[in-house]
Order: sequence, then structure tokens, then C-alpha cells
Amino acid sequence: MRWQEIVAGILVAACLIGLPAAALAYQNHRETRVVTLEMMQWEYRPAEIRVKKGEQLRLQLIAKDVVHGFQVDGIANVEVRPGKPEEVIIWAQDAGVYRFRCSMFCGLGHAAMVGQIVVEE
Repeated sequence: MRWQEIVAGILVAACLIGLPAAALAYQNHRETRVVTLEMMQWEYRPAEIRVKKGEQLRLQLIAKDVVHGFQVDGIANVEVRPGKPEEVIIWAQDAGVYRFRCSMFCGLGHAAMVGQIVVEE
């Protein structure tokens, strides 16, 4: 069996198990905050998002100019292309500051493209 077939099998299995569980949890969650996060060279708008502990945050990611990434360590890593919005759902379970950054090289100011999610008690 080739490695591509093995990887494809693992991805199919993960989707069959993970998607129904995620859908059920999503439906049962009561507090959802929707935020549109625009991505452009070399910034996020807004650069700071505040949510209450226990809230669900639905981020609608929109790349305005070139391919950008949205990465929060251990939570999400998404590639976003202009004209193809993506969505990320984050559950704010623990208070703290969670930094996000662009994970796709987008030009000379790429390293400065950062923001944060502040989860308040």
C-alpha cells in the first residue's frame, strides 16, 4: 500500500469519527459569538478579539489581498485564499491570552502579522 493511500484512509476515518461529534457539540452549545476577521498585508482586523470564558467563538476568516494563514497554537491552522472565506470555531474554555499569527508567508511584513484572542473570566 502506498503512503498516499494510508494518509487518505486516516483522513477518511478521522472525518467519519470527528465530524458527527463536532456537529453534535456545535448544536448543543448555547453562546456563540461570530466575528469576521479580515486578513491583509500585514495585519488582522480586528487584531484583538475579546470573549467570555465558556463562549464559543466562530471566526469568519477573509483574505483581502493574498493567501494568508490563521494559526493559533494547538487550536487551529487554516490557509485562507482571497475570495474563499474560511471558518474556524474556537471554544473559550480557559481564561488567558491566545496569540494568533499568519502561517503563510505573505510578504516582507509577514512576521508582524499577529493578533490575540483574550478570554476573560
